[in-house]
Amino acid sequence: MYLDLFNHNPILIISRPKLAGPGTHWGVCFPNGQVADIVSDVGVRILPNEDAFAAGRDVTIIRVIPGHRSAEIQTRLQMALQQPRPYHPTQWNCEMFANWLVGDAPESPQVNGWAILAVAAVAVYAFGS
Repeated sequence: MYLDLFNHNPILIISRPKLAGPGTHWGVCFPNGQVADIVSDVGVRILPNEDAFAAGRDVTIIRVIPGHRSAEIQTRLQMALQQPRPYHPTQWNCEMFANWLVGDAPESPQVNGWAILAVAAVAVYAFGS
């Protein structure tokens, strides 16, 4: 993988297919290889390496975060571990967690997509009858 020379020790937002059901699962991979993510039955966790996160599936890099942001990301991770917010599929999921952890808006394109489909289905049902 090519990373520019000014982006030493980047932090990566990564994803892999979910173990069950459609969609992807997101995590944040640190330069030491550890991956932070959030799952419904455990909450926030730190996996020892990308292979543990991958669980036998292909991993995709979603975004590269410059290494100079590491301290602020580590601070948010410590906050998430000390004051955990419970997982919720539409209000605090893996995408929202990963985006928040790196300092971006805690959004979930997957949830937004499902919400649009649900509204469209209701509209078709309501107006199609």
